[in-house]
Amino acid sequence: MSKLADCPPLFASMVFLMAALGCSSVNQPVTHVFSASPAALSFSTPAPHTTTQQTVSVQNTGTSQLVIQSVSVSGSSAFSVVKTSLPQSLQPGQSGDVVISFAPSTTGTFDGSLVIASNSSDTIAVPLAGTVGTSPITVSVTPVSASLQVGSSQQFAATISGTANTSVTWYVNGVPDGNSSYGTINSAGLYIAPASVPSGGAVTVMAKSVADATKSASVSVSIVASGAAVTVTISPTSAAVQGDMSQPFTAKVSGTSNTAVTWLVNGLNGGNNTNGTISSNGLYTAPSCPSSSSVTVTAQSAYDANASADSVVTLTPATLSSTDRYVATNGSDSNDGSACKPWATIQHAASNAQPGWTIHVGPGTYNVGNYVSTNNSGTSSKHILYVGSYDKSTWTWNTRVISTGTSVWNVGGQYVDVRGFDMTSSNPSATWGIHGQGAYSRYIDNYIHDIYSDSPGAGVMIGGGADYQQVIGNVIARIAHTPGGSTDNQGIYVQENHTTIANNIVFDCAKVGIQIWSGAAAGKPQYNIVSGNTVFGSYRGFDIGAANSSYADNNTITDNIFYGNTDLGMYTATGYQGYVGPHNTIAHNNSHGNATNYYNLTHTNDIVADPLFVDYRSDGSGDYRLQSGSACRDTGTTSGAPSTDFLGVTRPQGSAPDCGAYEYVP
Repeated sequence: MSKLADCPPLFASMVFLMAALGCSSVNQPVTHVFSASPAALSFSTPAPHTTTQQTVSVQNTGTSQLVIQSVSVSGSSAFSVVKTSLPQSLQPGQSGDVVISFAPSTTGTFDGSLVIASNSSDTIAVPLAGTVGTSPITVSVTPVSASLQVGSSQQFAATISGTANTSVTWYVNGVPDGNSSYGTINSAGLYIAPASVPSGGAVTVMAKSVADATKSASVSVSIVASGAAVTVTISPTSAAVQGDMSQPFTAKVSGTSNTAVTWLVNGLNGGNNTNGTISSNGLYTAPSCPSSSSVTVTAQSAYDANASADSVVTLTPATLSSTDRYVATNGSDSNDGSACKPWATIQHAASNAQPGWTIHVGPGTYNVGNYVSTNNSGTSSKHILYVGSYDKSTWTWNTRVISTGTSVWNVGGQYVDVRGFDMTSSNPSATWGIHGQGAYSRYIDNYIHDIYSDSPGAGVMIGGGADYQQVIGNVIARIAHTPGGSTDNQGIYVQENHTTIANNIVFDCAKVGIQIWSGAAAGKPQYNIVSGNTVFGSYRGFDIGAANSSYADNNTITDNIFYGNTDLGMYTATGYQGYVGPHNTIAHNNSHGNATNYYNLTHTNDIVADPLFVDYRSDGSGDYRLQSGSACRDTGTTSGAPSTDFLGVTRPQGSAPDCGAYEYVP
């Protein structure tokens, strides 16, 4: 038997011989040690057939050469090794990368392991976890702080996202349900302060997710001795409010210098969608379709939760508006389209749409068959607006449109706005996300993704002979799947005139992020504006040109970032130079970190430096705002620049607009 067989293991990832442990002596033992970072990977995708990738770095942390014998994935076929830069052997201190892909074919949760074996006794197993159609669990507690007199109470509310199990366990100073020294809290979140001021004058109230005990949120509660009686009055003491309408309330607090109040609806801080909501300033907004005839609005002293005043609000349903129609997953196309009687399909709403209408499409998934077709037109003063439920500050789109055809949404009508939708297709032959063929139409704040076909197509296609269209503030990702394929697959493709492309974030396009090109009509593409966009992680960033009798001229390309694209940053193809006119303005752009940053273009005032994103990740999971030291700050031009950024922040914040989709806010 070898000497090593007599030794107990010292660490799971190290074989080390020590006489002090009673092992047989070995002269100058060889230590093979290697590590993986991160130690675990967690993937999340919104739907099946979407692919995300992450990288594990493997390093030899030992003192001798390490031979990598195998790299494999076990547990689930949703995980695979797509690339590795690991050499056959690692010298001490040397490292290499392994790229793991998560490509689920169904919804649900998945578990696996990345297993790396070496010539040492070490075998690293990196846990892999994936979720499809779900979001990470998060916990928040309101109010975010409180100040109470001894013996008084405060109602807390916990909000859980990312799981259907919204139950929480409440703690006070780490004690479940609290105790007489710190105060107690019940399962509904009602905290009662102790009879005397605790040590330090404050306690911590925490809500911990039952679904995932590692997820929690805490607030600090100051406890003070009792003083003068605190009273609250509210005005008005009663009100009648129709669905979707608002009523302001005011409150006065006496007996303390802290005159702040917490507003509640039926005992819930801030209210909810069922009973109506109330702002921190006391503005109550009724639900569209109340489930009860009345609710109670309460103003509660922030200093003494026992002091409060109530107002009874009588509720009536919203009536059919002349300009608002609603679509919901629980609706019916035989309804009248009001907030309380919504339609079931976007297509039914589109077939009935009139100039000036706003069509509110509620949260949920809408399977639309081949595609949505919006052919009815608005007017210059009365656009037709289709709007979903979304929050771009968190990259959250709650209204999802899934087609089974080759496009998701075809816009044939003029003066049509499509805003705030998650769009994709389950058809592997899909070529278009939005096919814009209506003059003066606008496509704003959408998430268009996973249009997989390698046939000619785009996330947003501007065509149909329709000028004056706009593509503003969208996220466009994963268009086609063969990098550098022989056909055109763009994030945004413009072949008309007078189109505005601004504040979009485009990544992972198999061919070109943004392209201005036409080969179909004389005099096109011209007078288009591309400004304030961020394009990264694609095959090519930007292309301009024309063919046949077309002529690309008088276009303005400014204040953009084209970063980390595997082939070209900004270019026009050789052989088409004669079809690019002399009056294009291509200036103040950052094309950096691409294999070739500029090709065959006349360009000026380049920003030649790393844009310094807050957290750059090529798969779209990063933070693409600018760091304070970014060379892209205050270096843009007002020529063509949008007046706001991706999140609606006013441009410029400094002496000039910033490049890219985000304006830096000091």
